[in-house]
Amino acid sequence: MSFFVYVTEACQQSAREYAVADALDRLRHDIEAEQSLWRLQAFHFPFWVKKGLGNRHVRLISRLESHQIHGQTHEVLVFLDLYQRQDREYRKLYWAIEDTGQALYERLLAPGVVLDWLQQQLQAADRATTPEPSEAEYAFLYAGTVMSAPDPAADGARLYESWAWFEQALPHCDEAQLVQLAGQLQQLHQADGLAARTPLLTLDQQQQVVLYHFARHQASVLTVELPTGQGDVAGLDWARLAPQADRLDTVQFHRLLAQSARRCYGWAQLDSPAQWAALARSLAAHLVFSPEELDILQVVRQTRPFPLFINGRAGSGKSTILQHLFADYLRLALDQQQAGHPPLYPVYFTCNHTLSERAAELVLQIGQMHGHTGLDSARVRAHCLEFRSYLLGLLPAADRGRFAPALRVDYGQFRRLWEKRFCNDQKARRDYPPSLCWHVIRSYIKGLEPTLTEPDDYEELGREQQLLPVQAYRELYEKVWEKWYLPLCRAEGYWDDQDLARHVLEQERVQPVFPAIFCDEAQDFTRIELDILLRLNVFSARRLRPDQIQQVPLVFAGDQFQTLNPTGFRWESVKAQVVEQFMFALDPAKHAARSELNYRELSFNFRSSQPITQFSNVVHGLRARLFGLKQMRPQQCGHPSSGARDVVLVDPQDAVMASQLARQFDLVFVLPCLDGQERDYIRAHTGLQAYLQLHEDGSTSIPAMSVIRAKGLEFQRVVLYGFGADCPADLDWQVQDGRHPERSIQHEYFLNRLYVGVTRARSQLLLIDDAASQARFWQPLRQAWEPPVNLQALPEAVSCWKDALGTLRPAELADITPDAGQLRSMQENAQQLLQQGLDTQDSYLLRQAAGLYAQLGDTRQQQYCQAEVLFLDQAYVEAGTAFEAIDRLDRAVDSYWLGLDWTALGRVLAQPHLSGGERPALVAELVLLLGHLQGQRFPALARLLQQVLQQAQQNQLPVASAHRRAWQALLGEVLQQLPLGQPSKRWPELYGLCLQISQTDYFQHSLPDILLGELAYLAQDWPQACLHWERAREREKITPPFPRYAEAVAEARAFPDNLSALLALKRHEALLAQFQACTVLDQLPPGIWRQLLDALGDRLNDVAFREVLSQKLPDLRQPALIQQLIEYAEPVKSHAAWVKRLKKLHLLHSCTHGDWPVVLQALQQQARLMGVGQEGSGGFSLNLFKKRDPKKDFKPTPELQILLYGLAQSQPYGQMTEGDRRAPEAERIMNALTTLFKVPLNGGARGPRASRTATHERIWRTDFTGVQLLGAVLERSGNHLEALMFYEALKVTQPEYAQARWLACKQRQANDAYRVRDYYAGQAEASVDRSTREMFQKKHDDMERRAEQYQQQWRQARSKYTQTEWASIPEYPELPDLQDYMAQILQPPASAAAGASTAGAAGTPPVAAEVQPPQRDATAMTAVLPEGPAAATVSAVDSPAPEGTGTLSVTGPETGDQPESVPVVQPEPEQPVESAAAGPEPAGPDDVAVVAVAQPENPVTGAPSAPEEPDPLPAFPEPLLPVQPAPPEVPLTGPAHQPEPVPEPTMTAGVLMTHHDAPASHPLGPDPWARSPGADPWPQRRLPTTRLQLLDYGLLVVRAQGRLNIEHQLTGDTLSVWPAQQRLRGDWPLHTDADTGLIHLQGTPLWLGWTADPHSCVIHVPEHGLQLQVHCGGV
Repeated sequence: MSFFVYVTEACQQSAREYAVADALDRLRHDIEAEQSLWRLQAFHFPFWVKKGLGNRHVRLISRLESHQIHGQTHEVLVFLDLYQRQDREYRKLYWAIEDTGQALYERLLAPGVVLDWLQQQLQAADRATTPEPSEAEYAFLYAGTVMSAPDPAADGARLYESWAWFEQALPHCDEAQLVQLAGQLQQLHQADGLAARTPLLTLDQQQQVVLYHFARHQASVLTVELPTGQGDVAGLDWARLAPQADRLDTVQFHRLLAQSARRCYGWAQLDSPAQWAALARSLAAHLVFSPEELDILQVVRQTRPFPLFINGRAGSGKSTILQHLFADYLRLALDQQQAGHPPLYPVYFTCNHTLSERAAELVLQIGQMHGHTGLDSARVRAHCLEFRSYLLGLLPAADRGRFAPALRVDYGQFRRLWEKRFCNDQKARRDYPPSLCWHVIRSYIKGLEPTLTEPDDYEELGREQQLLPVQAYRELYEKVWEKWYLPLCRAEGYWDDQDLARHVLEQERVQPVFPAIFCDEAQDFTRIELDILLRLNVFSARRLRPDQIQQVPLVFAGDQFQTLNPTGFRWESVKAQVVEQFMFALDPAKHAARSELNYRELSFNFRSSQPITQFSNVVHGLRARLFGLKQMRPQQCGHPSSGARDVVLVDPQDAVMASQLARQFDLVFVLPCLDGQERDYIRAHTGLQAYLQLHEDGSTSIPAMSVIRAKGLEFQRVVLYGFGADCPADLDWQVQDGRHPERSIQHEYFLNRLYVGVTRARSQLLLIDDAASQARFWQPLRQAWEPPVNLQALPEAVSCWKDALGTLRPAELADITPDAGQLRSMQENAQQLLQQGLDTQDSYLLRQAAGLYAQLGDTRQQQYCQAEVLFLDQAYVEAGTAFEAIDRLDRAVDSYWLGLDWTALGRVLAQPHLSGGERPALVAELVLLLGHLQGQRFPALARLLQQVLQQAQQNQLPVASAHRRAWQALLGEVLQQLPLGQPSKRWPELYGLCLQISQTDYFQHSLPDILLGELAYLAQDWPQACLHWERAREREKITPPFPRYAEAVAEARAFPDNLSALLALKRHEALLAQFQACTVLDQLPPGIWRQLLDALGDRLNDVAFREVLSQKLPDLRQPALIQQLIEYAEPVKSHAAWVKRLKKLHLLHSCTHGDWPVVLQALQQQARLMGVGQEGSGGFSLNLFKKRDPKKDFKPTPELQILLYGLAQSQPYGQMTEGDRRAPEAERIMNALTTLFKVPLNGGARGPRASRTATHERIWRTDFTGVQLLGAVLERSGNHLEALMFYEALKVTQPEYAQARWLACKQRQANDAYRVRDYYAGQAEASVDRSTREMFQKKHDDMERRAEQYQQQWRQARSKYTQTEWASIPEYPELPDLQDYMAQILQPPASAAAGASTAGAAGTPPVAAEVQPPQRDATAMTAVLPEGPAAATVSAVDSPAPEGTGTLSVTGPETGDQPESVPVVQPEPEQPVESAAAGPEPAGPDDVAVVAVAQPENPVTGAPSAPEEPDPLPAFPEPLLPVQPAPPEVPLTGPAHQPEPVPEPTMTAGVLMTHHDAPASHPLGPDPWARSPGADPWPQRRLPTTRLQLLDYGLLVVRAQGRLNIEHQLTGDTLSVWPAQQRLRGDWPLHTDADTGLIHLQGTPLWLGWTADPHSCVIHVPEHGLQLQVHCGGV
């Protein structure tokens, strides 16, 4: 059989809509891989549901169907569809799944679809199938023999032990008496005949142990007779038995004996008196079982006994039956292992550690009784487990930290937290008290399903599963869970058992490993914990036939009425869960569910006397009536006795009774408080203090404990105090609580506690309460049959309940007299409290035991209990002293061990009478080795360390944190005493062992690193020594030892990491040698470099050493390190030349490393040295009205060339972008470069507004050596506008190179514009404020338009290049190698001279002034000077000039109004630009170009001057041949329609005017200028226009009829001007000066003004005092 999962198309579509497609696919994969349905919940067959698929709101509806193919059955789970939790259709499906689900199936799937799909799947590759059980696993399914006690009616002579012997005599027999008694019984059995009555032993108080023998029935009875001659108080006396023996047959007589006997066995058990004596005290051996118990043990042999559910009240023996069954299966597991099968063991789970320890002890006794030598204590305890501890063990160590024991919340802790939060909230106390909150949170919110049960999930539960109305659940969920408890747990780290179980399920840590599972106290397990139990069964992952499923050993024992912590336990729910999650999952077709589950109830109470048992039935009857439990039945007393004492109600006002009871120390008071609150309860109730006193040490004169602490214990005489007062005030005898579920949980919890308290008593129960509580609660129970309790209203009241109900009457003085065996009872109670205190590690119970032993005068046991209290309080040394005083050396060893008192531990271990079992050999040897660790003891120490390592690696050391801490401390103490100053060949071995030990999980981070460092040093493991000592410094703040640490560092590490160590050790020669070999000087921190200079500074005068240092300087690139070297060498005059070269190197690396303050300071210093920084000073200025001063020709200093090279190489300089703007430092550097390398267009500004744009109207100079370095710097700066303008200027002298670089810059400008556009898009999307969002959106749109424009310009210019040519253009200019450049900087002066001549030969060609001769009549450009009406006219020469030459005629006031000719050089004729639409455009008759470019001329010859000799530094390689490929082209992201290509204008350094006829499709036609709303329509007929390009301003002016169109080519701003109407349109930001009326074109130094001529306007350049009058070409 195989599981297949078919997913409908509708389900797949819904998964995509709900975004859970991945979760759906994982679920399908998991089901097919696991071949199990445990991840789903069963609906009405055959439908299943998955809640919380992907998220908590999605529900998956599935249908299971079976198909027979080729004789095999295959199950197909059809995923039908997904729904939201609140969908109306889902609700219809949920409440009527049988009808609506089938209709859904038929609607989604056509007949035969699933079958066809299944056949295809079967033909595919092999699929996962559920494996069948192995041979060893099959043995657990068919085990038929149980180790139960034999039937008393079986053949053979049998010996019975009476209750009187077992309870009254046996506890007071010492071992010698038991062996003597066993010998007597053996002799009697071997004799020819036995007397009818044989006296054996006489015990305390003249009790006589006797043996009755009934020869006819082969039965003997071991019992006790009182001194008066009265027989067994339990009824097995001679006077009663003798007549019955004569009247009954053998079977009947044996059954009579079995009803009153405690144990029964064959005489063969006496063959070994020692074994009989050992088993005599066993609580589980040779028990006589009731008929119900025998029936359960025998039914296991039937065909289908499982799952088995055993319900038993207190004292019913349910745990005993469970332990016998478990012992049988544990024996089977051992037999299987001995037969060679893999280990496969059953498991016995309990809810607390005490129960698991007690169960292990009893199972071991059962095994020994049946002669199983393979059962030892360790093996049994390994499989009797506390469930919580087992779950913690499933988690990895990293996960266990979140479940610290100190943060665990149980009901007591929860109630305290609840009281703290809601103590003054009356509504909370009424509507959701702590018991109800705990029950709902534990059983519903957390414990019902793997996902939290929210109110909507709770509403989906069936009404029989709901505890509260939906609205009440919702209120509790929101007010208690969501608003208080959940945030509290998250903040404080609290957790409970349900958090642990849920975490184990979420992490899928549950694996099927146990073939048989036995669960005791099942009432304390929630639904998800039971789910884990079922998954742990190995058969949950096996393929079983239906008849085999009910042979899987699953046994649950519990009593829902002992649930002190509310869990919502109901046997019906447990049975339903086992059926749904286990049986249906293994048998989806429900074949195994046709027979009834094996549910057994034990009705006998073997603990309490008949009056107590019958009074407990009153509590049961009250519960049955209040909660409508129709199936409940009363208990029967299984402990026959004569003279049993009634349950009585003590008058609290009776002082005589109070004084009598205060002296009866065999009593035990059970209180209604929580565990841990006993002392507070006693202090708060003065009435209770009349019966017992609270001592300073926390003990009481008479034992008193909470009902929770008393659970699992039993005492002869018990006093219930204050339970009537603790009864909920709203408990109404007349109203069934089923109508008020919000109150029923409180009442049920109270009755559970009352029931547990009542059933703690064995022989006498006394009730004490205040008068009001007696009247309200106890008085009605005196006549429980009558109203108001009215138990006669119960079903089958007369036949079932009436005779089983006990009575309650007022106490008389005779009722409170102690039993004859008061001292024995006190001893039993003390021993029981001592054992329980040890088992549960409960110091309160141990204090109670100490108080009882004090009353008994047993000082030794009292001191022992007090020592154990000290031990539990972690006062280990004091506990050790106390144990040692009473000669409990084994516990003294434990105490001193955990107290880390090695001296005291050594003293105890040295005592000769300490037994070997009490002396831990390894610990003893290590402790005794302390103080004697000399070199000759090293072999012994190495042997012991090897044993420690082996045990740590094999997990043989105790895992408890206290023991781990002790082991770690002891090992550290041993190692601390090592003679570290003593040489030995053993140090490497010892260090290796210690290192391995420290790396184990057990000792991780425990051995001191400071000590491990010493051991590594002695072993000469230098790297490890350094590592340990540095960890000690980091973790423990311990300074490593000197000089050992320095020596280890010096040896372990290479230079310069060992520099500090070498300096500290003063190993200067080694330091010098390692310095010479070092190749990583640049990685030195400044502090280390300073130390190195301090150490080697005296050698700087050594020429050879300085030469070595100079050779290493190219590797020294950190400016801080170079600066330190400069500061160290500068004071010595003989180092001046060397220091100068160091300063140049420092300047270079300040640029490459981004030390901007140093760079800015150097640039400013260069400006001062060169005399630049003021308008018209220094350098060359284009001044049309003043002659140049050749003495001021520009010549960069070597330092300035270094600055340019460094900035061109600097990666940080190119990464100074912040969003849409450059960093401030980048702007300051650009300003400094502008000051140095930009010159104004004339000699100086004039007029009152001349300073407004003084820094803008400049051009980049290109007349110096290494000019390409400046271009590389501008490209690296990211200031695309300046870089483009620079290459426009450079085109005069280096046209090919300049055009290539201009093209690369233009592409970067487009890329950067797109980047900024995306930045604005992100800012707009992230903006919350509407105005801010709109601002960024506007910027985004504007930048996108610019980016597309830049991209279009780049495309057009790029079209002139082939793909190969374009690919050869590098992204940035190619620069000289940095290493070579630094080497030339550091060359001595002699070498520099040779380098200078070489560099001068490759200088930059001179800059020329060019003009293209006019071909037609010239168009005049009039510049009106601001001072006076005189005008200077610049005209193109009308006559042809000689080829390659020309003049520029300049007139004006500066020339005395006389024309002055400026020599010019004619460039190559410019090729006409091809239009994308009309092809090559011929030169028209109106075309004219005027270029004014100035060049310094030789003062002697008048010819253009040759360039100066370059500085002796490596020259920039010219011309630059591009070798690096360019980045990929930036795609246009604008609209689909792309504008027509714009003809690339001529790029020169001056002013260009070009006249031509624009084609109709010219991009500067109507479309670009039609952006402004409301603009006049453009004329349809195009007239001849004039294009004017102001190069230095990136401006293009197009003349049209009646208007001028102005565009800024770099920003894309446009403006249309109609001079006649003085009207403006466009998107160019403008500002009008109120004083002058001039209009500022923002972003440029240009101003626009009007003239008297209606067809022209004036463009003002205030910076240079120029005006340009432009005619718009009117009609």
